[in-house]
Amino acid sequence: MFDTDNLVLPSVLQGITTTTESLELTMADEMRLGSLLRTLVASRADAPVLQLGAGSGVLTACLLDGMHPGGKLDAIEPDTGLAEVAGRFLGRDSRLAIHSAAPVDFLEDTPREYGLIAVNQAELVAPVLGQVLSKLADGGMAVFGGLVVQEDWTADQRSAAEEVGSRLQLRSELHVTALDWASGVMIAARRHVRGSE
Repeated sequence: MFDTDNLVLPSVLQGITTTTESLELTMADEMRLGSLLRTLVASRADAPVLQLGAGSGVLTACLLDGMHPGGKLDAIEPDTGLAEVAGRFLGRDSRLAIHSAAPVDFLEDTPREYGLIAVNQAELVAPVLGQVLSKLADGGMAVFGGLVVQEDWTADQRSAAEEVGSRLQLRSELHVTALDWASGVMIAARRHVRGSE
């Protein structure tokens, strides 16, 4: 069975992808990652969710589609133009808060811990990876996409993807699985500490 055969994705994606088509922001790999995120977020009950690099809202729509009705999603997108597109199509969902801010600023200001953290832009989180992981709740999961280096990437993009991948593998508080799938995915779960409450 091929993983792209039966992707039933949110209908709102048609509007988002049509709007951003000329910018080449939508790819099959992103759709597959969206399907994975939708499945994983459904297992998180009503735990808050953090997305770093919301873009035009493709993965945001998938997260919302799988989220608990009482859940909350903080979506961070520094590019105001892309954040505006996401807001136009998804802003009516009361579970969603779109923040057009740098990740470092948002992470410093929020006291919240998250049951799921979704990342699809390594260059956004490489400088603040430690802060990102500090926001992961006990037993929470972080999903990092876009870690397979592409031919058209800049040196900074390549360096960030390699840095995030290698640093995740070294974190002793995480269980990490790397998948050669979609655009390259790593799933990290915070270990439960025996004897802790």
